[in-house]
Amino acid sequence: MKQTLGIVRYNFFGFFRNPKVIFILFLEFVLSFLLTGRIMVVMDNYNTPVQAIEPFLWTFGDRTAVLLSSMLLLLLFSDLPKMTPVTPYQLIRTTKKKWLLGQFVYITFVTILYTCFMLLFTSVLCMKDSYPGNLWSDTAALLRQYRFK
Repeated sequence: MKQTLGIVRYNFFGFFRNPKVIFILFLEFVLSFLLTGRIMVVMDNYNTPVQAIEPFLWTFGDRTAVLLSSMLLLLLFSDLPKMTPVTPYQLIRTTKKKWLLGQFVYITFVTILYTCFMLLFTSVLCMKDSYPGNLWSDTAALLRQYRFK
C-alpha cells in the first residue's frame, strides 16, 4: 500500500501548477455559474433563501449538466496513465498491479477533488442568499413547481 500511495503522490506533483488543470478549474467555475443561473433567478424573483448545498444538487438535475461536467472531467483525465521518465523505474520497483492501483486511486482522488470544487463554486455563487442547515428551502419547492410545468 505504501508503494501505491507513493505512485499517487508522484502523480499529484505539480497538479495545481499544470496549465490544463487551471484551465479546467476555470471552465468548471464558468459551468457552475451557468448551471446555477436558474436557481439564482428564482431566489431573486421570489426573495427566498436557499440551503447552502442545494445549488450543487440542483445543478445536476439535468442530463446536459451531467454531460458537460463529465466532459470536463474526461478532459482532465486526457493524459492518463501518466507516462513520465519515472514510470519505468516505478514499474521495476513495484508490480504492475500496484502501479495500476495507484493510477486508479489517483483518478478517484481527482474525481473527489473535482466534485468538491464544484460544490465550493456553486456554494460561493449562491452564498448571498443561503443558509447552513439540514432543511430544504422554499426555493427548492418553487423551483420544483417551475420545472415540472
